[in-house]
Amino acid sequence: MKTVFMVVYTIDVNKGGMTTAMLNRSKMLVHNGYKSDLVTFDYNPYYENITSELRRIGKLDPDVNILNVNDYYRDLNTQGNVDPSYYEDEAKTEQEGYFIQDSEYDTKQYIRYFKQGSYVKYKKWTEDGYLSHIDFFNENRQRIKREEFHKNKYKHREIGFDPSNNKMNYEKYYTPDGFCYLIRWYNSETEKQQQVFLFNRNSNKVLMFKNNAEFHTYWLNKIAAAENEKPIFICDGPGSSGKVRGMKKELAHRIYMVHINHFETPYTYGSKVKQDHIDFLSNIDKLDALVVLTNDQKKDIEKQFGEHGNIFIIPNSMPYTDLPDIKKDNRKVSMFVRYHKQKAIDEAIKAFVRVIKKVPDARLEIFGHGAEKSRLEQLIIELNLQQNVFIKGYAKNVREEMGSSLITLLTSNYEAFGLSITESFMNGTPAISYDCNYGPRDVISDGVDGYIVPQKDQKTLANQIIKLLNNPDLAKEMGLKGREKVLAEYTNEVVLNKWLQLFNVLEKK
Repeated sequence: MKTVFMVVYTIDVNKGGMTTAMLNRSKMLVHNGYKSDLVTFDYNPYYENITSELRRIGKLDPDVNILNVNDYYRDLNTQGNVDPSYYEDEAKTEQEGYFIQDSEYDTKQYIRYFKQGSYVKYKKWTEDGYLSHIDFFNENRQRIKREEFHKNKYKHREIGFDPSNNKMNYEKYYTPDGFCYLIRWYNSETEKQQQVFLFNRNSNKVLMFKNNAEFHTYWLNKIAAAENEKPIFICDGPGSSGKVRGMKKELAHRIYMVHINHFETPYTYGSKVKQDHIDFLSNIDKLDALVVLTNDQKKDIEKQFGEHGNIFIIPNSMPYTDLPDIKKDNRKVSMFVRYHKQKAIDEAIKAFVRVIKKVPDARLEIFGHGAEKSRLEQLIIELNLQQNVFIKGYAKNVREEMGSSLITLLTSNYEAFGLSITESFMNGTPAISYDCNYGPRDVISDGVDGYIVPQKDQKTLANQIIKLLNNPDLAKEMGLKGREKVLAEYTNEVVLNKWLQLFNVLEKK
């Protein structure tokens, strides 16, 4: 059975877009005779919780695993059980020989510890009572190290600090039974990484790497070499492209995926290429394959970097679902986006000032999460839209929320596909989108299953919203036409064939 690995820096429960596409692709492949695992590089001592939650909510298939480089070497070097004695001793609020300042323990969960008038250490607990970390200080009150603790009652990481500037100079990573399996050294003045040391508990050998990239490529080669058949690596995260490109060619077929517009502002041809895309785009002639989501992006890349016969168009797909058995709310307009500047959500909010002048009881419900939440809430107040525009947070049931909406909106500055549009269509709801690069104009047939609006044209955006709010039967008809399009072009069954065709091309090379 051939394995397809999908490489990205990190995975979390509430991430959408690229993560959703990866999870769906992995599920699609394992249901069609492949083994598929997700490969990550970040340090998160609770990946097992992320895996469990993604399985619980049905996003991660039971046969798909999340492999993490730190977890891999932690588990490889674990030989015994957790010894909780050090944790349990340090988790006590009072310790013999120390004077404590605990006035804010009940509200902020920390205590300072003093000995003979010197500030020795600072302990921080989580709200549910677990010891999170301890900071240690020298006689000059300068921090020298931090010990971080796992909820399973062991020290999982130690961070050293340069006392002169309080910047990190090393990290040590530990197994549950106390073995240090990895060290990273840093230059505390430049904050740049110096070396990485990997320890093998069985052989007593130490491997040295110049940086994380070299270490991570070593690991990718190792998991590729362990496969019986030459595996396929799909690099989904652009920042990981150099690591995948550094792999030994004979060990794996390597595919590079572009999930986003590769240009800086104004996000059109001729703009500066994003830094994390330069590595693989400037070496496009050396890639096994590059996958983009739309024809427009393929044309722009070939125009700038040349035609090499290795760029393939494979759009994001989605599993078939029935229309949700829910009544349309003829006044509900919705968005499903990250609260991020890229999404230009303020454009939709400002357009709604015009909308409610014609349709006073119209509502805009914005589902998602992100750093822009507070700013958007303030904008709603400033525009006096509290009765019409709502920041709803993470949608617990996207299908029901989309299905009950009369219209969905997308007002992004840039995209690479606009997965929310096809999701909207699958649920029988038309989409109105700004004409951004890339995606909306490839998916929406203007006037048939939605509307394409010129960028930043709030007046036209509002007019198209008003048109459908005043003609709900038209909106419902357009939504059903959008569903027909998704079933014909964007389901897993249709898109799977494109992936299989690409795999066959690579096998024949």
